[in-house]
Amino acid sequence: MTVTPDLVDREVDDVGELEHALSDVCAPMRIKPEGDRPFTAACRGTRIGDVFIARVRSGPCTILRDPGLIRSTDRELVKLIFLDAGRLAVEQDGRRSLLKPGD
Repeated sequence: MTVTPDLVDREVDDVGELEHALSDVCAPMRIKPEGDRPFTAACRGTRIGDVFIARVRSGPCTILRDPGLIRSTDRELVKLIFLDAGRLAVEQDGRRSLLKPGD
């Protein structure tokens, strides 16, 4: 098993920086901040073999992966999300789920 140094370890106040960092190491995405407050986020992640593990904290935002972005991703990609704070709405093919920590 190979453990590489942190690939992502930064705090950002520009949504484009976070979008670029996560798209490079996870999957292509677009991020839209929500609300009137300035956007801030922190991301830290590392790769262990073929697995990338990341912790992301951010202000309110919407993460979009449209069909074109999804098609550009490795078909064997599996993405797991463990929510420890806040809320997360997930929508795909007309189905929607609102998740909270512990779900």
